[in-house]
Amino acid sequence: MLFNRRSIIVGGVCSVYLPLGAEASASPRSDTLWRVSGKVALQVEDYLSTMPTANVGRGPRIFILSSSLCPFCQKMDTLYPGGIPDFQARYIAYPLIERESGAVAQVWKNPTYSNYRQFMAGQYRMSPNLPYRVPSSESEFRRIINPSSDIDVYTKHKMKLGAIFYHFVAAENVTGDFGTPTPSFFIKFDNEVWWLRSGLAGIDIVRDLLKKYPGRIR
Repeated sequence: MLFNRRSIIVGGVCSVYLPLGAEASASPRSDTLWRVSGKVALQVEDYLSTMPTANVGRGPRIFILSSSLCPFCQKMDTLYPGGIPDFQARYIAYPLIERESGAVAQVWKNPTYSNYRQFMAGQYRMSPNLPYRVPSSESEFRRIINPSSDIDVYTKHKMKLGAIFYHFVAAENVTGDFGTPTPSFFIKFDNEVWWLRSGLAGIDIVRDLLKKYPGRIR
């Protein structure tokens, strides 16, 4: 899925999830590893922690964006059917395209690992599309704070994802369009939050990090 900075600011972030100033690490960047630190890292961690994640395993947390339409995500689930060894895997069902929005909402409403597996098996693919629209009135904002309908659940958490993406885009000074690779991984490393955008290879990367730097992934 492609985004640009303006589409995130206008279409994915509102007064409920306003970003703080982009306070990021001054460390070197790469296209496959993006980092935020300081107050921004705390806010991103809060957003991730309040996403409806399907959790399995024990150990340091690893948040995983995963789409049922992504062949690499399907391969990941085949290789690691019980989660990622040595980690608590927190799967975030992710709409790779709008056609997947209704299926994603079914997981976000009931974020259990068994329900996530049903999502990956395609059991919700016939769910109706949920067109994403940012709330434009106070009553709409109040409704998504405590959502009850599929569209409100989808809107609330899609906005949080938009805010997370914005923080990393701002910290990395990204301009123009950027892709959201799946699967991709978020970890808390010391006082930073890292977004590993390296696809399936990210699993080997985080497992190597855990061996080399015990106690620093939390």
